[in-house]
Amino acid sequence: MQTYIKFEIFYVGLHCFVKNESSMHNLIRHIVKVLVALCLLLISMPIYPTSYSFRSISETNGLSDLMVSSFYKDSSGYIWIGTASSVERFDGAHLKHYPILGKDRKSVV
Repeated sequence: MQTYIKFEIFYVGLHCFVKNESSMHNLIRHIVKVLVALCLLLISMPIYPTSYSFRSISETNGLSDLMVSSFYKDSSGYIWIGTASSVERFDGAHLKHYPILGKDRKSVV
């Protein structure tokens, strides 16, 4: 009952700002459409954040340097890890080491 009274007060308040009855109905329809769209948007959002599992890789696993500058996952599923001294290829179980030779950072063996 109290919600109905609040809506009536809102409706009468809007009526003071709108010139004719059809404009009033169009305005209310627009407000209802926006509220329905917001409700659908909120319903479609996940309640809980997606969880990811991560396994750390360190020097004991074969990583040449702990200062990692980049990651890249290629189309074969390998994860490439760039460090200051090498590029590492991780297949999910093992690391393959590709050292960077010389001062030219683009030269990889």
